[in-house]
Amino acid sequence: ATVNASDFPPEARTLPRIGDGLTPDPEKIAALKPDLIIGWLPDQTISLDSLNIPVFISSPQTLADIPDSVETFGVLLGTSGTARNRADALRKKLDSLSNRASQRPLVRVFIQAGAEPEYSLGGDHILSDVIGLCGGVNVFGESSALAPKISIESVIAAKPDLILVGKVGAPAAPAADTQSLAYWKVAGLPAARPGHVFMIDADVLYRPGPRLIDAAT
Repeated sequence: ATVNASDFPPEARTLPRIGDGLTPDPEKIAALKPDLIIGWLPDQTISLDSLNIPVFISSPQTLADIPDSVETFGVLLGTSGTARNRADALRKKLDSLSNRASQRPLVRVFIQAGAEPEYSLGGDHILSDVIGLCGGVNVFGESSALAPKISIESVIAAKPDLILVGKVGAPAAPAADTQSLAYWKVAGLPAARPGHVFMIDADVLYRPGPRLIDAAT
């Protein structure tokens, strides 16, 4: 079983639903008699304590944590061989990414969290690590907030070379974002003049799994 928003891979859509990811339904979970509960936030599972079901929290903080998580899932699910092979392949991608990035000039990146330019992502978010491994720097990486609120003025002052927008329904790989490009051109952001505004599928960008490594490479 899985949560309402779980839609990848396509086979996940056929599984029973146990409610919203932040507020899973204890009764539905109990009826399914699971051997293990997997979550990404400790607070998610507080309401499930009375079920006395083992809980594993998976919350990768860096790209390097993702292959480690894959291996851990292999141990938990009895598929260690398959998981180890997949994890090793992901690590090779990360090594290749790091080698390429070291040979490129530093690019200042503004991550726009959402279709509307209201928030970015701070240095503690995994996407700061992604940007760093790709040879860039998160222009709001010094913020102590996980998702700092931004303004047009603060973005212009940060002097990004490139804007990356997470959008629902966007391609899995970065693609030109004409809507956001038009907005930032009107706002007078220098990076918009040469068209350095791109969008990527929000699910790929914000879900810290193998697809995020694929998108980074």
